[in-house]
Amino acid sequence: MSKISVLFFFILFAQWTNLAAQAMLVGHVSNSPGLPITYISPVHGSFFLSGYTEAKPDAKGDFSIGLNVDTTAMIPFYCNKSFWRMIVSPNDKDSVFIDANNPSEIQFFGKNAIVNRFFNTLKREKYFSGYLDTPTERSLLDDFSANSIEPKISKMRDAELESLRVFLGENKIDDVCQKMMMNDIRYYYASLFNALAINTYREGLKTKNNIFDAAWVAAWEKTIAAEKISNDDALSSYWYHDFADKYIDWYRASFKKEIDVTSLDVKKGENIFEMEQLIRTHFKGKALEAILADMIHDEALQEQYQPSLISIFTRFNNDFPFSPYNRYLMPVIRPIADKYDAKLEDLGQLEDIYLIDNPETIATFDHLMSMFKGKVVFIDLWATWCAPCKDEFKYKGALEKFCKGKDIEKVYISIDKNDKDKSWQDAISFYELGGHHIRASFDLIKDIRRRFSSDNEGGISIPRYIIVNKEGKVTEGNAKRPSEKAGLYKQLEDALK
Repeated sequence: MSKISVLFFFILFAQWTNLAAQAMLVGHVSNSPGLPITYISPVHGSFFLSGYTEAKPDAKGDFSIGLNVDTTAMIPFYCNKSFWRMIVSPNDKDSVFIDANNPSEIQFFGKNAIVNRFFNTLKREKYFSGYLDTPTERSLLDDFSANSIEPKISKMRDAELESLRVFLGENKIDDVCQKMMMNDIRYYYASLFNALAINTYREGLKTKNNIFDAAWVAAWEKTIAAEKISNDDALSSYWYHDFADKYIDWYRASFKKEIDVTSLDVKKGENIFEMEQLIRTHFKGKALEAILADMIHDEALQEQYQPSLISIFTRFNNDFPFSPYNRYLMPVIRPIADKYDAKLEDLGQLEDIYLIDNPETIATFDHLMSMFKGKVVFIDLWATWCAPCKDEFKYKGALEKFCKGKDIEKVYISIDKNDKDKSWQDAISFYELGGHHIRASFDLIKDIRRRFSSDNEGGISIPRYIIVNKEGKVTEGNAKRPSEKAGLYKQLEDALK
């Protein structure tokens, strides 16, 4: 059995041992009994777009749906182009009565009926795309400026929060439901402003006319800052997931320019790897697990078969081995894993990766080089945040081919800080950087700056490449890049002499 197969078997076994409790949703559809009910099941209380499930009423219009829920959760469901949300709890039975001719008059019964009646007085869009294609977005177009729109949205949000406050004062509702409703309101309006800001920002990128002015910048940043980014209590709401997705993809990656897509190999999925690192930076706990699962599932559904998704999914499973999301990730990752396995024989033997022991004790460049005495050493000075550094990794295959069979050792020196240790190791694995690796200590970085500074003040730019001969002498303090193939190979040949 292959490693991939073992991994999938283990995940499946974990899911069999983690079955959820049952909740029942029963109901009746009048005036059109053949209309199906579609719904999205929660995953451990969290919204997760794993697909729509359809339930068809019988000839009388009655239907019954068994829901696997192990904690109080929010269920979106649809009938005849109408959309509602219900809060359900384990082992409870809730009911709805739907008149297909007048769906706005839906009736709720059961333990959570009071909550669900109130909840559905709050009118919601199904989604915000960022293209001004929903009634709510278009209703704000009369004065499309940030100074006008942001106060309007805040007023709408605060009005709903006040109606919730009044409702909670009149009814005894448990804390879990209270948090669900409050977070759903807050992130709905944060997502609405996100969509409007993204539309304006996108148009500015197209026209180069700086449409995204200072007022929009200030309003968007105010909206982002008003909400908790990593929020385990908000996972039940679709709008939190929408907020998180746009926060990473548009706000951090594009507007804050933390990812340079133009320098990344999209076919391999380097852009997805960079998104993973952003998510790991800004989320933690259950929110990290959920938002990573969202991203992996969404990217795999695009069927671009980027091999990066294999390593990203493997890291996810290592971090969350009993994750309830794995049962939904497996079916979309498996075709990519099969394609990757089929091509393993064409990749050749990957070079071994070695992490240098006790890096904190290596304080000088000479100390590091003494470990490779008698070998020519090619040094790559880099960091995980350096886009040009990572852009050069695409040429590592040709460099490995040149070095094969020669007395050349590759040493990668990272200047990443201590809190980037995991991101550093993930990048080594993702880019398959065969060779020796060290995340330099403060003293080692200081010594490298002293020895190789170009301005005599400790300044050094990366990527930086250095060649040391078999006697430990630096022959090239600023060697050619891997992309300059012939020039670099000539320098390495000279050092071998």
